[in-house]
Amino acid sequence: MLSFVDDLDGRVAEIARRGIRAAQRQTFEGGVTKATYRDADGNEISLGGGSG
Repeated sequence: MLSFVDDLDGRVAEIARRGIRAAQRQTFEGGVTKATYRDADGNEISLGGGSG
């Protein structure tokens, strides 16, 4: 599942304050960034954000 958010860096920082770190962070052409989180069962959720 991928959800786009207005402030990706802010959202990732908010999640990190809760002790959860992204398993992977990728930047794509055009400045789109995706942060992927995985649980112990291998389920994934990703947050994406644009370059402004």
